[in-house]
Amino acid sequence: MKKVMKKVIVWTSLLAVLTVGFAAAQITWTKVNEDFFGDPGNTGISSMAVYEGRLYAGTYNSETGTEIWRYNRRSWTQVNEDGFKEDPAAAKSNWCSLSMAVYNGCLYVGTGNHNGTELWRYDRTEWVYVETGIEEENKEISSMAVYDGCLYVGTGISEGTEIWRYDGTEWVQVNEDGFGDVNNSASSSMAVYNGCLYVGTFNYNGAEIWRYNAGVWTPVVSLGFGYTDNRGISSMAVYKGCLYVGTYSERGAEIWKYNGEYWEWEIKEGIGNGCNEVSSSMAVYDGCLYVGTWNSMTGTEILRYDGTMWVQVNEDGFGEDVLSCSSMVVLDYYERFGFAYRELYVGTTIEATVWVMGSPRRFWDPDGGRWF
Repeated sequence: MKKVMKKVIVWTSLLAVLTVGFAAAQITWTKVNEDFFGDPGNTGISSMAVYEGRLYAGTYNSETGTEIWRYNRRSWTQVNEDGFKEDPAAAKSNWCSLSMAVYNGCLYVGTGNHNGTELWRYDRTEWVYVETGIEEENKEISSMAVYDGCLYVGTGISEGTEIWRYDGTEWVQVNEDGFGDVNNSASSSMAVYNGCLYVGTFNYNGAEIWRYNAGVWTPVVSLGFGYTDNRGISSMAVYKGCLYVGTYSERGAEIWKYNGEYWEWEIKEGIGNGCNEVSSSMAVYDGCLYVGTWNSMTGTEILRYDGTMWVQVNEDGFGEDVLSCSSMVVLDYYERFGFAYRELYVGTTIEATVWVMGSPRRFWDPDGGRWF
């Protein structure tokens, strides 16, 4: 497929700036794209990744097919054909880009598709459809991670989630369907921690977490941590030597912490607000853990944890009709004289907006040759 750049949006003005005071701190959020990327069919950001110093964002679009946009901190460019297809009917089937990962110098994107999930690879020149051997009963690639030199992808399928491994040459399924339980219908999150791969599932009878090491899967969480309302493990991140996971629960999302030996209940139902049903995204930035929520009542919340205290660092819903922070990534970029800067970006649903927090942080000291 030829390289496609059919839409370019130059974004030099500040669309919206929100400042929220917490004690002595002032937190500023700036919207960096046009609502919906100019297409009302884009109803949300479904995934984001950083590839070769640029931010990539995939959209939910059930009308014309998912779109992938690239941001260079000055303008946005759409880099794929809608739904990765020339035929509009086929394009519409790829209605979202649910997961992204960078592996062997390429960006991989997994789609949601009711006719069978697809995986696409991008090298900044062209998009290539990847033959994986994953059967069409799998309707989504819901998570990805790079572990031990291989790319792992987790699927969504009513017969039980599948985990596939790619070593750069061959695709192999490495788990039993659903980890032996058909109710594990999706692998909703992945993370690498302490030399092992962790996979969180969606299960109406209570989410599970499985650990993979040396070819062996071991269950480490079952029945939603003992609360079957915790139906999904929706986010994961490693922070200060521990694995943090966020849940989906109608009684309010939770945050749990794992130190490699035991689990600790970090925040109970709703993360301070019972309307926060999903801990939908996580990232570590500037020495703190950030968590984004799904909240259909009062709007998404972004919470920051410094290892001691949790605080909300945005106005509910960013002051707009923003229900979920569905994606969260840290972008490093380079300027003259060898200085490097770092920024936290979040992608949201309903209006498919992308926000950046605060001012860029300088991290590279060219004289001392160190990060600080």
